[in-house]
Amino acid sequence: MAREIGYDSPPMPSPSRLVVPARQPLLFQPVETVTPFSFSRVIDEARSIWFPEMDDDVETRIASIGPLASIWSHRMGRERHIVVFHPILNRPDVPYEVVRFIAKHELTHIAVPGAGHSRAFWEKEHEISPEQRACWIWINANLGRACAHNAVGLWMRHAWRERVARSFAPYTPHLPFEDAPWSTLCPGGGAQLRFDPVWSHGPAPLAGCPTHALN
Repeated sequence: MAREIGYDSPPMPSPSRLVVPARQPLLFQPVETVTPFSFSRVIDEARSIWFPEMDDDVETRIASIGPLASIWSHRMGRERHIVVFHPILNRPDVPYEVVRFIAKHELTHIAVPGAGHSRAFWEKEHEISPEQRACWIWINANLGRACAHNAVGLWMRHAWRERVARSFAPYTPHLPFEDAPWSTLCPGGGAQLRFDPVWSHGPAPLAGCPTHALN
């Protein structure tokens, strides 16, 4: 994911006149989606749930242009944007939850305009994406060898096809998302969970318990 890419647009003519974008639309080679979901539908669902006030037009593309995902603001005209997903995400074993998190990240650039990732941007993402930690764990674990961090975000290496794993691990988030990490709750990977000492010091009384049980 990368910073918002914006373009200066001249004043738009009146609605009665033909509106011509300041720049020609980006040309993308058609890509067949092999995920069990539609990237465009993920964007539309994220908008309807977390950004119901958003009236901008958002189109979706798949293209190997560098970032894991990016948004090209006002590229098709004022308030008409393109969200581009990298083809490394176009695989049958990519979790829907991860793509949905990335979609929310890119749409946040529209809801919180401005270059880069401001404090208000991160606050908005944290508000709508409690799964962000689980998704980043999956991204780093499965795409880490094919990615590189730079000043503008997460970019794919030129040799990403050779560096990416043949199969991805499933998405298994730790719940609840804001709780202590799994390594703390379950040290050493054992079966005994370690909870905070907030329970009663003794067993609950039997008074008031039902007298019947399920057989």
